[in-house]
Amino acid sequence: HRFHYIFSLNRIKKIIDVIKPDIVHSFYATSYGLLGALLFRKSFYVSVWGMDITDSTKHPIIKILVKFALKRARIIFSTSIFLAEATKPFLSTGAILDVVPFGIDPIVFSPAKAEKNVDISNDVVIIGSTKSFEEKYGIPVLIDAFAVLVKRSYPVKLVLVGDGSLKSRLQKKISDMGLTQSVEFKPAVTHDKIPAVLETFDIYVMPSISESETFGVAALEASAMALPVIGSRIGGIPEVIEHEKSGYLVEPGNVEILTNTLEKLVKDAGLRHALGWGGRRLALDRYEWAQNVQAVTRRYSEILN
Repeated sequence: HRFHYIFSLNRIKKIIDVIKPDIVHSFYATSYGLLGALLFRKSFYVSVWGMDITDSTKHPIIKILVKFALKRARIIFSTSIFLAEATKPFLSTGAILDVVPFGIDPIVFSPAKAEKNVDISNDVVIIGSTKSFEEKYGIPVLIDAFAVLVKRSYPVKLVLVGDGSLKSRLQKKISDMGLTQSVEFKPAVTHDKIPAVLETFDIYVMPSISESETFGVAALEASAMALPVIGSRIGGIPEVIEHEKSGYLVEPGNVEILTNTLEKLVKDAGLRHALGWGGRRLALDRYEWAQNVQAVTRRYSEILN
């Protein structure tokens, strides 16, 4: 239950009394943000995370608690411009809102080869996703688009890595469409195994249909692995995909547009290569983990000084 955090109040207070921190930084405006706001007023920061703003605040009580936590914070960090804009209605006058995106480790998320072989037009093209099997991530849309490619006799395979409440429904859908031989389900993996999974893909697809997708870190990780990425033009996803430079942005839920975009990439290995390495450059230029950490620590230093 979301309110169970409140029972940790005394325990956390004891820890703060012992440590006597100069800064308390809560990640997530609800739960941890509420605890931090109740316990610490000196230099209290909050990082909004996504669903704590876009989804949780639809509940009137949670909305009040979020406003309270953000009012107590000296600085609120957001992972995307989209999320920052969504946060503004919950802020009091004069609040400082900083956008510091999620970063990727370019060494961990790095393709095994310095260059991918462009001459692979006769190989099966692997289309993949690592998003959970939940309604908001739009996996049924991806399956429908993939089915058209199979019907058009393209040498393609769809790999769905993850788990979720829609799994059995998705498996039945694939069976009913006669796609069992062309679609592979793989269990969800820990984050450290994601680079190895992405290395097996040729195209990464992020067909989300909900604005609670406030950043698109999965798309960024795929770009860092030099994969061309197709993502929905929704939420924060457009901030991490440069249309026609690192991949393509498509209308969420539109099977026809997704099909045509996939077809373009399946037919052209050189285009996949160019977009993939464009994405790698984007990730290195704007989203390197160390740079993002430094942006936060600079803020810490400014306040302490």
